Amino acid sequence: MKATAWVPIMLLAMAAPVACQEKNTPPKMAKAVDTDREVVITQSGTSIVVKPMTAVVALGSALKFTVGGLPAGATLEVDFVSAPAEAGKDQGKSYVGPFPRKDGDNQNPQRGRYSLGAGASWVTQPADELGYWKYQVIVRFANGAEISIDPGVIIKEGI
Repeated sequence: MKATAWVPIMLLAMAAPVACQEKNTPPKMAKAVDTDREVVITQSGTSIVVKPMTAVVALGSALKFTVGGLPAGATLEVDFVSAPAEAGKDQGKSYVGPFPRKDGDNQNPQRGRYSLGAGASWVTQPADELGYWKYQVIVRFANGAEISIDPGVIIKEGI
């Protein structure tokens, strides 16, 4: 057989697998990440329970803190840790928490600090800083004793 006779056979052999392959279907859009709208804080004995321990919040969204039952005379404080902004126009600038302060709000005396009583709920301003933000929840009892726990909030863009 001449070499020129092999050319059509080789072309058919190369084309057959391509013709038999399924067409690639476009990828399905990834499901959006579920975000949290509320953090519920309760106290039981010598423990504080925070659900969720790490809240995921979209940039530009608010987060509601709700306090369950506390013993008589006890107060609860939420204090965010100071950290530099991870991105945006203020990258590197130090902030106390991802949520701006509400002017004139006695429950929010300064950025990143919230004072709440039993059964109280409080909604933050929309998050304006990205990243992982650690905060401390402190229950102060009438006798001066206190207990605390350190949960966190992740602020993400595009979720």
